[in-house]
Amino acid sequence: KYDCRPYEGTITVGNASSNPRIYLNQTSLSASAAVGQSPASTTFQIANGGSGSFTYTVSDNVDWLSCSPSSGTVDSTADTITVSYSTASLAAGTYSATITVTSPEAENSPQTIAVSLTITQGSSASISVSAPTTGEVWRVGETQSIKWSSSGVSGNVNVIFCRSGAETKWGFWDTANDGTVRWEVKVDNLDPGDDYQMKVVSREDETVYGMSGVFTITDSTPASIT
Repeated sequence: KYDCRPYEGTITVGNASSNPRIYLNQTSLSASAAVGQSPASTTFQIANGGSGSFTYTVSDNVDWLSCSPSSGTVDSTADTITVSYSTASLAAGTYSATITVTSPEAENSPQTIAVSLTITQGSSASISVSAPTTGEVWRVGETQSIKWSSSGVSGNVNVIFCRSGAETKWGFWDTANDGTVRWEVKVDNLDPGDDYQMKVVSREDETVYGMSGVFTITDSTPASIT
């Protein structure tokens, strides 16, 4: 039977919360390096998935990882957090860590990111990427150079665009290992962003690679001074 009596009360449809909520653009991060080396920095973003604003702190549970900045305030603009690794003293193996973002104002605090680190025995071969460097801004229309040096790498290399430490499908494949690739900056296939890195990897041994610093690709022009 149906109950057709009038109902007096409140019905909530969907998410009626007007509180701030922590939104992380990454739920996991991975990095790798050979024994005696440290991976290049990676990044993630903290945004507000609700309304208003919130303060936050970022912490981790290991001594081979650090996050910067470790605190801040988010309103309508996301904050980018740089994750740095100090792993030169670690033995070969697989390691894990947890990055925790907490906020006294956000209703879904805390939020976490799982970090996976692999340290390999490595080989005598190595690649080091010297450009772009951390903080560089590449603008559409400019011609920029990706530069690297290598030791013990006899074959060609792949030069790959990465975002937040993960490879994209764009790059320069089977390129001569001569230390330089020149590129006219375009955003036809690559979206503007501040979390890019260049990865140069041996085609003969994919465990031999180097990563650049984190840089920005933008389609905006610098403000003129009059």
